[in-house]
Amino acid sequence: MTSEEFLQLLRQPAPLTDGQADALRELTRNHPYFASAWALYAKHLHDTSDLRYSTVLAQAALLTTDRSRLKQFVESTVQPGTETYTLPETEGGGAPLQHQDLIDAFLGQAQQPHRALPEEDKPERLTYQPVETQSANDSVLTETLANIYIRQKRYEKAIGIFEKLNLKYPEKSTYFASRIKEIEELIKNNA
Repeated sequence: MTSEEFLQLLRQPAPLTDGQADALRELTRNHPYFASAWALYAKHLHDTSDLRYSTVLAQAALLTTDRSRLKQFVESTVQPGTETYTLPETEGGGAPLQHQDLIDAFLGQAQQPHRALPEEDKPERLTYQPVETQSANDSVLTETLANIYIRQKRYEKAIGIFEKLNLKYPEKSTYFASRIKEIEELIKNNA
């Protein structure tokens, strides 16, 4: 399938011949992220009531940015020999839309404001609190955090963590006491 044939099918998606359908299937195999090819292939399978339609539609939906537009495209009916499309569920009783009308309808929908969430559905706002202002949660006080504070030369915080760990794990009190003495020696040597 040449690029001109493909573009013509995009502009005016007429029923595909078996050769075009095979070429389109091969195009989707060779270029798996080609969303337009997947959409055209899904439209063909929809029009022919093929069993593979749901699988191909799922792949096309993964690649498209607007699934409602994909659904409109796949379910649209084309009057052969014209460039007039009839879209399902159109406002105005399903009247055929010309190209400019389609573009105007799309732009009109794109400018509609998004519906705001009710207050109870809005997620809580998370606020940033620096480490200094956060309350010390015992579950995050670990020897690793103390070692990080030592590397950052925040010796007082490291000593505080080791003291709390000493209270939490009394069986390791000698180890924590030796670490506190090491830190106190680092403070004396760096002062």
